[in-house]
Amino acid sequence: MKKSSTKHPIDFASNSRAPQYKTVISKQYDTTSINFGGYYIIAVWGCGSGCREGVMIDTRDGIVYNLPTKKGYFDFGNGIENYSNSVLLITSYTHSEYIPNTTNREVEITYWLWNESAKEFVNYTTSNKIIKE
Repeated sequence: MKKSSTKHPIDFASNSRAPQYKTVISKQYDTTSINFGGYYIIAVWGCGSGCREGVMIDTRDGIVYNLPTKKGYFDFGNGIENYSNSVLLITSYTHSEYIPNTTNREVEITYWLWNESAKEFVNYTTSNKIIKE
């Protein structure tokens, strides 16, 4: 399948949250190259107190998908890693509290796989690591 360099207009009606963030989504969609799964553009923005949220837009049909979350909120944490040629999305949440008696903090890292046929993210695995500051 040959990929098109033309982006389909965003279908803001395809996602209930998209109209609320139309300006930031449009700007990132217009200025960003495909950055996930061969056809998608992930657009993210801050939501206060270090958290981030965002959506993913299919450049073939303009449909807007929510990014995955674990907490039942719209934010995915405070870190995201994605690549144009991969369906693996990595989100992270760095806890704000230090581990007692240290200057270390715990980071929860979640690995998500995009299921293209079902058009949904599947939680692959979650791990924790300690970061030293």
